[in-house]
Amino acid sequence: MTPSAVKMEEGSSDENPNDDISIVSQPYPPPPGAIRVWNEVGAGLERNISPTVGWKHAVDSLDLALQYMEATEAARVFIETYGKDIISILLDQQHSKIGKYERGCVEDSLKIAVIIVSNDIKSKVSPGSGPCRILDILGMIFNDKRTYYKGSKPYWNLNLPGAPEIRQNNINKFRMCGGF
Repeated sequence: MTPSAVKMEEGSSDENPNDDISIVSQPYPPPPGAIRVWNEVGAGLERNISPTVGWKHAVDSLDLALQYMEATEAARVFIETYGKDIISILLDQQHSKIGKYERGCVEDSLKIAVIIVSNDIKSKVSPGSGPCRILDILGMIFNDKRTYYKGSKPYWNLNLPGAPEIRQNNINKFRMCGGF
């Protein structure tokens, strides 16, 4: 995902110009729109009374973080600071009480989060790269006790169904991304 620039080294020969080409990874800043979305989501989550995140903002902020995770420190800081809160709020929703659009946003956000954590785990393979600080997000997504997966029981004789298949789909997604 990290964009690369091709740079000719000094002293390159005309005979085989590819001999002296090196790939230089250059970090670049995310667009102002990404920073704006991250700031709005962060402001919503930092509210003392009731932290919130919009359905579409959850998907967009995680998608932008995935796109820029390797390229900029701002994306990593956003995920490490707010990723767990976003996923927690989404998994606390009752599957049977939200609409189709909202369920799609929850499920898309969970898929993107699985990919983010998988990529982060892969990037931590080399010595000195530090620990994976967002591994807790994966634990939340795989936890079968979360309301979104198990549903709720508001009355002794009423059981609202959850969506356990979404959890299984995310486990499979993690495997497909090369997770352990």
